[in-house]
Formats: sequence, structure tokens, C-alpha cells
Amino acid sequence: MGWQKEKKSIKKHTKQKKEITMQKIKTLLCLVICFFIYQIPNRIQIFSALTWPECALDQHIQFWSWTYPIYFSYFFELPLLVLAINNDDQQRVRKFIFRMITLQAVFFLVFPTTIDRPHSEWLGLLTLIDEPFNCFPSLHVSLSLFLTLLNRKHIWAIVWCSLICLSTLTTKQHYVLDMIGGATVASITFYLWNRSK
Repeated sequence: MGWQKEKKSIKKHTKQKKEITMQKIKTLLCLVICFFIYQIPNRIQIFSALTWPECALDQHIQFWSWTYPIYFSYFFELPLLVLAINNDDQQRVRKFIFRMITLQAVFFLVFPTTIDRPHSEWLGLLTLIDEPFNCFPSLHVSLSLFLTLLNRKHIWAIVWCSLICLSTLTTKQHYVLDMIGGATVASITFYLWNRSK
């Protein structure tokens, strides 16, 4: 009898591990789908894009091309943040991510914004994956910050998110207003997340 109970326990544990793995794989696939949703307004402009004027703070922020790797690390940060989230919350995370990206994509289509990118050795790679549109609100900031708020107990998540947010300014991919907009979207989404529990 003892070995049968142990066998059932092992099977149950294995099933739970598979379920956890599948939930996280689904959320990672959701991120991939959202990337392609983002590409629609990034590649297709229905209306003329508005170029934001620099504020005084933007003019004091220097362009540091060496921070591009930090900016690109966003694509590694997001999967790690997703994997760190509790399995019980994975389904809700997918819903919130999908809704947030879709709503921002619609906003980008209706109210497109652009920015004058400085020339650098990273410009070719950057243009390949991200045209100079969809600036306001910054999706780098909104999605990274929202997932970091869900992982706020992890110091590495807070530090990484902070560096990415700053890199949007030091690479001149966004202005301060874009970062504020992204932070506002993340804060509202996090508020709705807490209200939906």
C-alpha cells in the first residue's frame, strides 16, 4: 500500500509540474503574439505621425550608444519576469498583457508618434525590429514596469526595469513624456490587476 501511495504522489507531482510548465509556455507565446500585434502600427501608419518636441530635461540627457544593449535586453527581461510570476496568476497575466498591448496598438494607430533617431552602429538592428514609431506611451516602460510590479519582491527585477526605462532616454528612443505615459499605463494596469482579485 505504501508504494502505491508513493506512486500516486509522484504522478500527481509530475502532473502539477507539467501544468505549471504549460501555463508559463502559454504566457510566453502570448508575448510573442503581442510582439506581432505591436508590429502592425509600427509598420503601418494610417495617419501622419507627430514628432514630439524635446522638453528641457530631454535636452540635458546625453545620448549614450553603449546603453543600447540594455535597451535590447528588454526582450530577455520580459520572459524572465513572466517565468517568475506565480503559476496561479499566469492566466490573468496573459489577459492583462494581451489587453494592454492591444489597446496601446490601437492608440498607436490612431495617434502615431515618431522620433528622430541619432545615427549609431546599432541603428540597422534597431530599425529591423522596431521602426521609429509607437513612441507614446513607451511600451518598453509600460510592459516592463507592469511585470516588474508583479515581481516587486525581486531586487533583480526592479534594477533591470529601472535600467531599461532609463535606457529608453539615453538611447534617444523615447522622450521623458513617453516614459511618463508608459509608467501611467503600467500603474493603471496594476491598479486594475489588484481590483480584479
